[in-house]
Amino acid sequence: MIDVPENIEMTRDGYTPHRFMHKFIEDDVWTKLREEWPAASLLKEEGHIKPRGHNQRPHLRMFACYCYWPQEGTYFDKYKIYRYQLSKIWDNFIDWLISDKDYLDFIKDSLEITGDWKMRFDWHLTKGGQDVSPHVDSPAKYGSHLFYFNPEGWNDDCGGKTVFYKDKLIEDLNPEFSDFKNNIVYPNTGNTSLLFKNEENGWHGVTEVNTELNRQIFNVVILKRDL
Repeated sequence: MIDVPENIEMTRDGYTPHRFMHKFIEDDVWTKLREEWPAASLLKEEGHIKPRGHNQRPHLRMFACYCYWPQEGTYFDKYKIYRYQLSKIWDNFIDWLISDKDYLDFIKDSLEITGDWKMRFDWHLTKGGQDVSPHVDSPAKYGSHLFYFNPEGWNDDCGGKTVFYKDKLIEDLNPEFSDFKNNIVYPNTGNTSLLFKNEENGWHGVTEVNTELNRQIFNVVILKRDL
């Protein structure tokens, strides 16, 4: 189902450690997963009500998540879906991610995880005119593995690209794209994925989507078990 790389080398160069990969998922499986993307009715609006800390702009998107372990708090209750609501190919894919030793070892070694950890599975749908302003993820996260499932017709001009930043030019914690001296941008077309480690200065964001097509991302969120 997935061709797990044997090496765990990550790009650093002052950015949060990350690795961009082509064809991490076998092409026929990736195509089927994209064709059977979860029904729009399963995704709910996120970011339209709850403000972000440090006066950061809200991250507007449609969102759903699956958790295979009990969660504390109620924030995710609105967005939770269950595997029986997914197609067979998605159910099998999640089962593989949870149980495949090669994949789990790859994540653990790439992110240099030394303690207990768990995963949450998120589906994001971002509409035209929306972006994600620069931010650093919660300390509860070890990292994220993004899988791009953008629809047929999506091309390099559609936006919605993942950006990593370094050399912040202001002290404020609500920077915009122009408030960094350097950045690196990754494409999101075709069967591609991006793994990155969460660090204290791991600034990242998403460029504006400038198409009527919806940006579709599946995110394997790697979390600390005790948080």
